[in-house]
Amino acid sequence: MELATALKAARQRANLSQQAVADELHISRQSISKWETGKTLPDIENLIRLSTLFDLSLDDLIKGDTTMMTKISHDSKVFMIVKIVLATIILTIIFALTVAFSLTQFTPGTVHPILAYVPALLSFFVPVGSLLYMLINIRKQPSRGMKVALILALAGVLCLFVLRVLAYFFQLPYVMSIG
Repeated sequence: MELATALKAARQRANLSQQAVADELHISRQSISKWETGKTLPDIENLIRLSTLFDLSLDDLIKGDTTMMTKISHDSKVFMIVKIVLATIILTIIFALTVAFSLTQFTPGTVHPILAYVPALLSFFVPVGSLLYMLINIRKQPSRGMKVALILALAGVLCLFVLRVLAYFFQLPYVMSIG
């Protein structure tokens, strides 16, 4: 059964008007109407609330509706991508600021020259190690470890670029000499 039909049937079995359901969910009556006519689909939060309101399982509501199942699958993939991008940005900033702050504590010529290669090594070994982990554990469905490895790989690569920008503005020792 399609979701639109299932929602309308469940609402009618409960002897509720569209307005009563809308009031219960704190949304507009037009949203309920659009869901029942199949013009739009409810998000997962409203689906859960509807299943509770009508005392139905989510399976009863969505299993027969391939459009809804596709939407849920797509939404979860988009959410995963957004989480990966945000985590990568945050980790890149943390990596770059940590290395930059460490380098500001040194005066050129007073420490071992190997420190000149710390940013490059960080930006090389973290992504290479993460990519190797991903290659070793490649599967059809990405695991949590694969997502973490991807985030580390992206953050490590971006770290060098952020360090170069920071070095330009703040004259960081050692970073400027890395070509």
